[in-house]
Amino acid sequence: MSDKVVVITGASAGIGAALAQALGARGDAVVLVARREPELQAVAARCGDRALVAVADVTRREDLRRVVREALERFGRVDVGQ
Repeated sequence: MSDKVVVITGASAGIGAALAQALGARGDAVVLVARREPELQAVAARCGDRALVAVADVTRREDLRRVVREALERFGRVDVGQ
């Protein structure tokens, strides 16, 4: 079991979603970031109870600041940004 807090951009599909599910399965907390909330919610449901959905556009600095703030509020730290 791992105990890292990992922020994953592009988490709504493809490699990002697969990574989120793998990390969630091993016990990591995952912060799922993408623009499409329904898809993020579906991925979160497969990641266990330590998944945080953060709808954001990574090209917007203020969105990224909000994601970090939400991650810190929920988990207290960020170990890895992907």
